[in-house]
Amino acid sequence: MSKKNQVLYYFGAGASANAIPVINGMRFRIRDLINYLKRYQFTEELGTYFSEDDSDITREIKGPYNEILDEIIANLEWLYVESEVCQTIDVLAKELYMSQSPDYTKLKKALITYLFFEQTTVFQAENGEYKMLSFKKIDTRYSQFIANLFEEDDMGGKLKSNVKICSWNYDVQFELNLMRINKEGLLRTKLKHKIYPNIDSINKSEIVDYDKNSFALFKLNGTAIPEKSLEIPDFLITPFDNYVNDEVSLLDFLKFYKDLYYKNNSSYTLKLLNFSFERDGGFSGKYKGYKALYNAIENTLDEIDVLIIIGYSFPDFNSKTDAQLLDKIRPKEIIIQDMYPDEILDRLYTRCPNLKFHVDSPGSKDSQKVIVKKLSQVQAFHYPSQYLD
Repeated sequence: MSKKNQVLYYFGAGASANAIPVINGMRFRIRDLINYLKRYQFTEELGTYFSEDDSDITREIKGPYNEILDEIIANLEWLYVESEVCQTIDVLAKELYMSQSPDYTKLKKALITYLFFEQTTVFQAENGEYKMLSFKKIDTRYSQFIANLFEEDDMGGKLKSNVKICSWNYDVQFELNLMRINKEGLLRTKLKHKIYPNIDSINKSEIVDYDKNSFALFKLNGTAIPEKSLEIPDFLITPFDNYVNDEVSLLDFLKFYKDLYYKNNSSYTLKLLNFSFERDGGFSGKYKGYKALYNAIENTLDEIDVLIIIGYSFPDFNSKTDAQLLDKIRPKEIIIQDMYPDEILDRLYTRCPNLKFHVDSPGSKDSQKVIVKKLSQVQAFHYPSQYLD
């Protein structure tokens, strides 16, 4: 049997842009979320709640969760104001990290909160540019992409074994689409399909269940999931789990927030959401198993035949990691899928001079010249059937 071509997808924010705005637009949606949450906020001065209904959720929030909601809104308002001064949330995060500010954890809590609601809850957009996000929780491109990757097996289905994905995104767009197929919770879905970090890899020096001959998704900056399994072993429940039944509620999130983050800036779960500039031994370190994740990726790179970059702009903050990973591969084909693919290809070559040298090298009888394709159509993720079917 001939060896399967190994395909590596490299995802950036543009790969989720139909559901989550790229970094420059995130502030507008944070403001929208603040306005949405204030509908449920109690003010003693008025003695009433700003809510359009009097549902069971609203009545329960009037009780023990009111102060928690106050903290959440205050954190989001702070992030909205501060990120304007710094232009983007990433820049603000690095400033807080370098100054060892206690507000660094506040930023992470606010970002986790925003990403949860953006992916599970419908809330109105005031800015017309982001109006479609008012009602779109999922980037539907993932649905078709996963359908293409899905294969039947004795365990109810698996994803193609010769595909690996490295993603810089904190979101769970890929996972939520898989959950709709599996009808299982988020953490079990991550375990089944080898999406890292997961509860088996977070604290390990080696990812023992990783196999180069199986599908894997590596989240380079961790993930924005409020989960108790880090502090309560075998607690495989997250506030995302009811997404399968379209029954995610504000109250679900408030209960998790209370246990994990309320008046708590040292929750270990905050280490699951990383920025590339965080360092070991620094003022705010990463989760224990992040080195194992990178080791698993690097052990795979020498076998990559096809590199597909989707929605990634190669920002300066990530340059060291991009070079560490991509400058080692020697693919026979590179595919750039972006609205401006020429710019992205230039940035790739700037980050990875050895890869560029490989691309520029003339072919030989044993090795053909590298094929480079630039795709500006972004309505669906590129699927190279000649390598995967």
